[in-house]
Amino acid sequence: MIEERDRILSRIRAGLAGPGGPVAENRPYLPESAIRRAAREAALSREELIGDFKLRWEGLGGTCRTAGDSDDLAIALREVLEEFSVRAVAVAATVSRLVPELEGLLHELEIEPLAARPDQAEPAAAGLTTAMAAVAYSGSLIVDGSEPGELTASLLPLVHIALIPADRIVFSIQEAVQFVDREGMPRAAVFITGPSRTADIELTLVRGVHGPGVTHAIILDYATDSRT
Repeated sequence: MIEERDRILSRIRAGLAGPGGPVAENRPYLPESAIRRAAREAALSREELIGDFKLRWEGLGGTCRTAGDSDDLAIALREVLEEFSVRAVAVAATVSRLVPELEGLLHELEIEPLAARPDQAEPAAAGLTTAMAAVAYSGSLIVDGSEPGELTASLLPLVHIALIPADRIVFSIQEAVQFVDREGMPRAAVFITGPSRTADIELTLVRGVHGPGVTHAIILDYATDSRT
């Protein structure tokens, strides 16, 4: 029994180490290059932040588009929804406040908007939310866990689509927390980093078990009412 336990633990260590060798003891969370970059994060331009977020979000298995106006947003939504043959979308209330013209856009696309309630969001093929902030360094979103329907729309449907105002993208998690605090810290907040992932003891990675298997981010690089 002890030998079997040691064998399993050895396989886990090898899997965590990856091709580079054994897991290093007391390894810092940030590599030196990231620490140097974090030191100049305040100097990053809007375009650099968008580019960094897109790179990391897509590296984690998501897709990312940038909309320069409402017409671009309509095109981006059409591409995503048609790819998965979506006919109904669970829409969080924050999205309607952020993009008042959304209902008209969905009507033009012949997509039925549904309330982001569990009884309607689960059968919907996609859920549409906003994000309180986005972290360029990790490719993460911060979603308001206390806003009714926000987590429902982001967790139950197969596809999660997040609309992110470009002015909410910051470099680090620390900056994101400070940004959210200035806007008004919610009772609960959830970090979302790519599609849902689950790994068994043999480190076989499976997507979509405990949440959406497909995640799309649409960055709104134009003026919106960002007070959600």
